[in-house]
Amino acid sequence: MATIKKPIIIEPKEAHKFTIFLLHGLGDNGRSYLDVAQFLQKSFPNARFVLPTAPVIPVTLNMGMRMNAWYDIEKLSGEPDENPKYLEEITTNLLQLVEKEANNFPENVEPKIVLAGFSQGAAISFFSAMRRTNIKIECVVMMSGYLLKPKNVENDIRDVNKKTPIFMGHGTSDQVLLYDWSQQSYKQMIKLGFEIEYHTYTNMQHSISMIELADVREFLLKHLKAENN
Repeated sequence: MATIKKPIIIEPKEAHKFTIFLLHGLGDNGRSYLDVAQFLQKSFPNARFVLPTAPVIPVTLNMGMRMNAWYDIEKLSGEPDENPKYLEEITTNLLQLVEKEANNFPENVEPKIVLAGFSQGAAISFFSAMRRTNIKIECVVMMSGYLLKPKNVENDIRDVNKKTPIFMGHGTSDQVLLYDWSQQSYKQMIKLGFEIEYHTYTNMQHSISMIELADVREFLLKHLKAENN
């Protein structure tokens, strides 16, 4: 069974009001996102950060090599795989962590959870929040991500998060997950009625820039702080 490794936790510096998950990309690990968490915590001292590491699974795209991955990838051209191996199993495991965090808030505080990720982590963040859980998710952040299992999405959406604000950011020079994939996903998601704030980063490759992180911070400030007032 593919099981998510024990996440790194960064505790809030002030009273706990938010929990923000940061999900890494293919072959990476949760520890790589400590700097991102520390950057965001300057604006969100009430946030608890959860940095999981994906299970080790064989990845077809990389000749079956075993590495940390949220699901198997067969190709990065044409259309996304419709049934990625391990996706459902690992999503279930991820949502068990989300549920655990939702139950970890103080008794008098309504759980406010953000799913944020890069690349594979971005894709599984949206998939988990919008298509596989009845837990309320406050925001979804997709940095260099795309829409998984794009066929028949309209029959797969959970009402609880249909109006959840979504951040999408992508670099025009991304040669790993092409900008076109992101654009196609964005257009499809807009047609489905999702509320998306889309950012294009000229000449950015498959990475996260400080400009994008600043945009993510402003997006979260707008949506989390507004609800907290």
